[in-house]
This record gives sequence, C-alpha cells and structure tokens, in this order.
Amino acid sequence: MKKVMLIWALILLIPAIGRAETQYISGVMQITLRTGPGTDHRVLAMLKTGHRVEILTTQEDWTQVRLENGKEGWVLSRFLTDKEPHSVILEQIKQENEELSSQLKTLQEINEKQKDDNKRLESELAGTQKKLNQVVAEYGALKKDSSEFLRLKTEHKKSSSELAQQIEKAQAMEAELGQLRLQKNIKWFLSGAGVLVVGFLLGLSAKRQRRRSSLL
Repeated sequence: MKKVMLIWALILLIPAIGRAETQYISGVMQITLRTGPGTDHRVLAMLKTGHRVEILTTQEDWTQVRLENGKEGWVLSRFLTDKEPHSVILEQIKQENEELSSQLKTLQEINEKQKDDNKRLESELAGTQKKLNQVVAEYGALKKDSSEFLRLKTEHKKSSSELAQQIEKAQAMEAELGQLRLQKNIKWFLSGAGVLVVGFLLGLSAKRQRRRSSLL
C-alpha cells in the first residue's frame, strides 16, 4: 500500500516539477504554512484566504509552496485552488474602483484647472485682439498720414522747384533791369553831355559873333 501511495505521489510530483503553477488559499479562513508535510512540523506563518502561492511539489495531502516574499513551506492541498477567490476579486475591484475614483478626481481637478486656463486664455485673447485692432487702426492712420506726408512732400518739392525757377527768372529779370538802367543812365549821361557840348558850342558861337560886331 505504501509503495502504491509513493508511486502515486511521484506521478503527481513529476508534472509539478516541470511548471511553476500559481494557486490561491481558498475559503474564508487562515491556514498554517509548515516546515514539512504534516501537522507535526513547525508553523512558519499563517496564510489568509486569497494569499497567492507558487506550487513547488505535491506529496499526498500536502503541497510545498513558495510565498511572494520567497519563503517556502507546506500547506494542506485541499485549501488550494487555481481559481482566484471572490474575496480577492472583490478586493481587486475595490482597489481598482478606488484607483479609478482617484483618477476621476484628478481628471476633475485637471478639468477645472483647464477651465480656468481657458478663461484666462480667452481673456488674454480678447486683450490681444483689442491690441491688434488698435495696432491695425494706428497702422491705417499712419499709412494715411504717410500718404499725406508723401503728397505734401511731392507738393513741397514741386513748389520748391517752381520757386527756384521763379527766383532764377527774377534774377534774370533783375539782371536785365540793371542792364536797362545802366543803358538808361548812359543815355542820360550822353544826353546831358550833348546838351553841355551844344551849349558850349552855342556860347562860343555867340561870343564870336559879338567879337565880330565889335570889330565892325
């Protein structure tokens, strides 16, 4: 009988050696993790429902397992299951729900901050648009003033050119007038000199006539 049980144990042990199977402590309870396959072995730890363990070997009603912290020991095989217990699933769902709630809260905070940022950006955009409109208006006025300035500059240049021509004409006329005045003065001088010469000649002729009369 013992040989049959040993062969059966070896048969169970062979597939267990080739894989690292993960199972869970089943039931709502705590079980002992012992140093060997039997209740006469020392207790290493107490394992709660849902505790995950790695299967190492199996011997009759006992299974050697490894905990997540690396500790190894033996537990009763009937308290192991390959299905994740509902309590563990519920705890996971609870944790996921808490994480989702935390993420939702974070997203709500981000959303509120985004709303505030949007309001600020809208205000800044309105201010920028107002400044842009002002700049456009000032540019239009400057462009208009520039056009007026260019027109005035053109007119000034034209007026300056006309004034220069008038000055040149005036100078020419003044030079011509000066020439005419000089000629007129010369004429007057010559006329005066001619009168003097005629007077002198008339006086001389009269004097000669008086001399002749006295001689007779």
